[in-house]
Amino acid sequence: MFRIHLAGMVVLVFLFLLVILSVGFTKSNDTEKTTGGVEKSLAKS
Repeated sequence: MFRIHLAGMVVLVFLFLLVILSVGFTKSNDTEKTTGGVEKSLAKS
């Protein structure tokens, strides 16, 4: 039970970092349309 919870936490942290990185990349590439870039990156995955 604890192992499953720990794995879930690791996955959540990994996804959180992935979102931060994608937002950072979209901001550096497209400063005007940040929401559009995020939506495009979400549609890709």
